Amino acid sequence: MVNYLAKFIPDLAQNTSVIRDLLKERNGWTWQPEHQKCFDDLKTACSSQPTLVYYDVNKPVKISCDSSQYGLGAVCLQDEKPVAYASRTLNDTEKRYAQIEKELLAIVYACERFHQYVYGRTVQIESDHKPLESIFQKPLYQSPLRLQRMLLKLQRYDLKVTYKKGTQLHIADTLSRACLNNTDQETEFEDLTVHATIPFSAEKSEQLKAATLADPTLTALRKIILEGWPKEKRAVDPSIKHYWDFSETLSIYDDIIFKGEKVVIPASMINTILNSVHSGHRGAEACKRRAREAVYWPTMTKDIQDHVEKCKPCNEAKPQHQKEPLLVQSPPTRPWQHIATDLFELDKQIYLLTADAYSGWFEIDHLQDIKATTIIKKIKMHISRYGIPDKLMSDNGPQYDNHHFKKFIAEYGIEHKTSSPRYPQSNGYAERAVQTAKKILSTAKKNNEDPYLALLGHRNTPRDNILGSPAQRLMARRTKTLLPISDTLLKPSVIEPSEVTKRLSHYRQQSKKYYDRTAKPLPNLQKGDVVRVTDIKGKYMKKGTVINETSYPRSYMVNINGRNYRRNRRHLLKVKEEPDSEHEYDTIVEPINQQETIVEQTNWQETIVKPSQVTDHQDDHERQHGLPRSRFGRVIKPPDRLNL
Repeated sequence: MVNYLAKFIPDLAQNTSVIRDLLKERNGWTWQPEHQKCFDDLKTACSSQPTLVYYDVNKPVKISCDSSQYGLGAVCLQDEKPVAYASRTLNDTEKRYAQIEKELLAIVYACERFHQYVYGRTVQIESDHKPLESIFQKPLYQSPLRLQRMLLKLQRYDLKVTYKKGTQLHIADTLSRACLNNTDQETEFEDLTVHATIPFSAEKSEQLKAATLADPTLTALRKIILEGWPKEKRAVDPSIKHYWDFSETLSIYDDIIFKGEKVVIPASMINTILNSVHSGHRGAEACKRRAREAVYWPTMTKDIQDHVEKCKPCNEAKPQHQKEPLLVQSPPTRPWQHIATDLFELDKQIYLLTADAYSGWFEIDHLQDIKATTIIKKIKMHISRYGIPDKLMSDNGPQYDNHHFKKFIAEYGIEHKTSSPRYPQSNGYAERAVQTAKKILSTAKKNNEDPYLALLGHRNTPRDNILGSPAQRLMARRTKTLLPISDTLLKPSVIEPSEVTKRLSHYRQQSKKYYDRTAKPLPNLQKGDVVRVTDIKGKYMKKGTVINETSYPRSYMVNINGRNYRRNRRHLLKVKEEPDSEHEYDTIVEPINQQETIVEQTNWQETIVKPSQVTDHQDDHERQHGLPRSRFGRVIKPPDRLNL
């Protein structure tokens, strides 16, 4: 300090020679009365003219302030000359402040002591604590609570805080270390206190304090907050280096660490906080918003995401996946090349529908039973009229998955494809044809009309000017109806197959375009992923493990309770839960044996079972000892009842 003021003190070298002699190595250290007199003269010189100048209202004012572990110091400067000094000792409470709080307290103390010099004018504040620069540039509410209290006190002043190295704050640093033994404060300071509130009960608060003091990471953080952060980030302990970027917002209140207004949670209490945040079983983003308002720990966002994804009740209640983009296959190039079959019930009567994908022609057969032999007989009748198809599409009913049907497929050289279990959309063409057939039959019955004439009218209704009617595409002619028509129009006329194929492709692409507007692809699953599988009600009540991805699009083999199932990707929800132990669930959805096939989307891009792959020795009793099924092959599940 004396060296800093040397240029303002006359004859300094001559007057201090007695003390400077004590610094020589050859002289022993002995403090004599002449040394004390020289020291007292120096103090007088530093606090009197010409070193200490009078205040000039026309000159800019600068305040240099600093804080040590036990005191505050400040000096008011004009033209680098001191106008007034101030210092005091910290009380017991202030000594426990974080270093940033002590530095800001020094500014508050300086402004109050030099109020008559700084009020009503712009004042430059020099501090050796760099975070204070950014603190004064932020909104008040973004500062820690105790800093808010001090910043409120400074609102009446026009201050510009600048950083200056501590080695250059000669006077303020000296005053803070050799401060006066005075701890008096103005009562007005307490009137502006912003009280900290802890969002816990008294018991939880004590638990939080104990956990904070026991946590080694927060212990190191607490120490560095109280003692002050180093000048460089690389000097910070790696365990708390994460807190460097917002070190100015950290404070300690009642042994609890705060980041602004948020409580810093110790590692031992993270699970408790996660359960509290997720108590209402809200989604991950809602839980994150809730947590960000009150608490903080370094991995909070990831931990909340993982916690929500592992929540069993949340996973069970999740809605089914959004539909995936449509898979479109090229349409057939000739009539009766690809056909699809399906069973449906109308007015307690069972029907078999057989539809041609090229022409749109479908046949409806009334069935007395749904045995495989009965269905085979009906299909053979249509084959005798229209020829053997290349491919036949059906669902996974027992009528299509037994020895008789597989033998029939093998003898006729037909490729058989089946739709995904619980995914009728895979057999979409047959499903749409069933809707049309039901409408034709029910409307005819309601109006007491001939259903055969209604079916004849449908078969002769053109789809557009290029495709013509189903009869024209299948038979290359119009069939006669009750509608008056010339003989010329009834003569055979072949529609160019390439034009039909091109037009069908156009319609399918248009369908895909509209379908995909609300579709979203799902990420692929990996072997070992834990998934939840939809049950018959569409809920994710069952949990399993992915065995592998099959060769079929969007199809996976999943092990559930020791049994293997093949399911469409849309039926599988990836979770972060632990896999269930065996026998946790009762028997659930129908199993799919190794010979069962699956189709994974609409139209015809699906799995093919070659005739050579069909065996002739599959036991029919396989179905007899499986799950109870309806006459259409669907699984019968008993209703849920209260367990009283």
